[in-house]
Amino acid sequence: MRYFKLFLGLSLLSATATLQQLAVASVPSGAGQPSPVFAADRQARLGPYQIHWQAAGRQLTVRHLRAGRPARVLWQSLPGQPLFSASAGEIQHHENRGSLQLHFAARQHCEHVQLQAFQATSQAVTLSGQLSGPPGSACNGRFSWRFSLPPDADASASSELPLQVNLVLQPSEPVAIDQIWLELLQARDQQVAWRGLGVQPSVLDLRGGRFPLWVQEGGIGRGAQPLTGLINLFSPGSGGETGSSYFPLPFFWSDQLQAQMIQGYQPLLIDFSTAGLTRIQHPGLQAQFELFTAESPLELLTAYSARHGRQPRLPDWLHRGAIVGMQGGTQRVQQVAETLLQRQTPISAFWLQDWVGRRRTAIGSQLWWNWERDTAHYPDWSGLRERLQSGGIRLLGYVNPFLVDVSPRQPRRNLYAEAAAKDLLVRDAQGGIYPVQNTDFSAGLLDLSQPEARDWFREVLRDALRQANGFSGWMADYAEALPLDARLADADAWTFHNRYPVLWSQLQAEALADSDGIFFARAGYSGSTALTPLFWLGDQMVSWDAHDGLHSALTGLLSGGLSGIAVSHSDAGGYTSVAAMGLTRSRELLFRWLELNTFSAVLRTHEGNEPAANAQIYDDAETLAFFDRCARIYAALFSERQRLLDQASHRGWPLVRHPLLHYGTDPVVRQLSDQFMLGDQLMLAPVLQPGQRVRRLYLPAGQWVHLWSQRVYGHPARGSWVQVIAPLGFPPLFYPLGSASGQALYAQLAAEGLLQLDEMP
Repeated sequence: MRYFKLFLGLSLLSATATLQQLAVASVPSGAGQPSPVFAADRQARLGPYQIHWQAAGRQLTVRHLRAGRPARVLWQSLPGQPLFSASAGEIQHHENRGSLQLHFAARQHCEHVQLQAFQATSQAVTLSGQLSGPPGSACNGRFSWRFSLPPDADASASSELPLQVNLVLQPSEPVAIDQIWLELLQARDQQVAWRGLGVQPSVLDLRGGRFPLWVQEGGIGRGAQPLTGLINLFSPGSGGETGSSYFPLPFFWSDQLQAQMIQGYQPLLIDFSTAGLTRIQHPGLQAQFELFTAESPLELLTAYSARHGRQPRLPDWLHRGAIVGMQGGTQRVQQVAETLLQRQTPISAFWLQDWVGRRRTAIGSQLWWNWERDTAHYPDWSGLRERLQSGGIRLLGYVNPFLVDVSPRQPRRNLYAEAAAKDLLVRDAQGGIYPVQNTDFSAGLLDLSQPEARDWFREVLRDALRQANGFSGWMADYAEALPLDARLADADAWTFHNRYPVLWSQLQAEALADSDGIFFARAGYSGSTALTPLFWLGDQMVSWDAHDGLHSALTGLLSGGLSGIAVSHSDAGGYTSVAAMGLTRSRELLFRWLELNTFSAVLRTHEGNEPAANAQIYDDAETLAFFDRCARIYAALFSERQRLLDQASHRGWPLVRHPLLHYGTDPVVRQLSDQFMLGDQLMLAPVLQPGQRVRRLYLPAGQWVHLWSQRVYGHPARGSWVQVIAPLGFPPLFYPLGSASGQALYAQLAAEGLLQLDEMP
């Protein structure tokens, strides 16, 4: 699976200048001389919002009015500066197997904005005027900036409604202006952090960074040296950067509860590199976004997810036990399954990514992307299924949107040939099938802009994965690799690229619509959460680091949760190893990663891209015992997860939560980056360093019970730092004194004999 990443990792992949470093052409601040506008203030109210033009300072401000409390500033232009600017230019790009670097090149910047009208009705406030430049420039045109409430909203309501904003440019000359730039003074207090933008594995506080909202490979190393540099030497652009993300989202908010959501699928750049400012770079002639707020971070996530989608609820069978990732064929799977069944380890499913068989390639072996079971690799399929089902274990498979020509194998169906004959594959500039290169073979990519392609592949999924093989779900991989120079039947690749993973998830959901099956995906964008019951974080290195290892998995879970991605998880133990460089998974790393994932939505193992070089759960009696313990603790949390999954599907609240969602008024809590809460009752400080057996963590005000020792820590009136032992199998885990959830977990673990330290290695 994930062989773009596998090839890049094993052949040693730099990001030539990434979007984060190159995409922001310098936005002149005050370089132009803004034209005078009204001589008097203008203001109007829409529901709970006030739109205010201050003539003296030439500044536009949007406030949220709150009864009995000070108004909250949600949006504010820079005083004395243009309301926005525009430019004529182009987006240059470099692409390498799913890794993308974009450069927004502006040929001419247009900053002369004259506000000529301020019109207010009960439904909308519209600002309009003239955009102009020097004689002969491409800057001349009109603009209209409209603020309105949702069409179905009650304008007299005092609740937190989103304020819709629509900025439209109408240049005097065709295709003269093609980019919009917004520069906003959104937080006078420079200590206010910004959150969100989807799954960001490198940062929780967005200040100081530039983030490309462009679905792409996460990269190998993501800045960890010397690995990233070596990868980039061999494959420029593939090492990844701070903002590289499989699942970015144009949704972000501050500790002062100012929130914005940008509509559409166009590539964006959100720039927080200048203290106190937010810069938004937006291609095209129209920008649409929403402003909103709430009285707490959880209420903010509720408001956002109500409009932009909440994940479907996980079926109970999926999280009654762990998911075991296996490869190797029927006999090997049966051997491990028998061992776990004899131990009565709680297992919900075996996930078999190599069900389609393996092919020899330049890097060893890869999967055959034809989505037909390899009967030689997996003989006696019905016998394997029946044995697993007798133990309450289901089967999960693997699929991606690529197809390869398998005519030499004489398959039952050659899906590549069928799709080519029906013209359902992405085309290149010359009109031929786009040969997406992957190591020493190429593959065709489904053209999801075509309804016919979606209809055809939906039936393929139902036939091959559900009916013929009885899978209860699958990993729906990739969806971030649509080439930007591709030709689609019914879309432009630039505007379709971020939409591709949304339609990919829609396709999976439709294929499983009449079942209790499940799929999980890594790539996503706006709209994905409403379709996808489970996400995973993509490919982390088998390392401890915060760039692309265990710590980055925690950061990805937390940042996703702060962005409305409520149900997610990571590969236990990581995925990407480079054995030739000595980068392999140790047993200790596997154990600590299992501890982390035990307290997430799903506990799923992965053998990684080089199974023989990495520690596995079935290696010996000690690793089997450790995995069994984690699976039992995970199963003991079933009722608690049910409660939290209800909150996720009804309110958009994440299972894995940054503590600020409950203790956000504590300034220390807002700075935390290495601990989390499962829901609102359990505080966990995972061990993120090799050899560490003592862990320091922060407990907010109140008294907290250390689950393993039952000792009470903390101060009733203030937060406190504490230090506890953390042997393998016993990560620091606390619950508030008197918590019913914490007491129930302790009682169940005690009844099952899972509290004894001397049983662990």
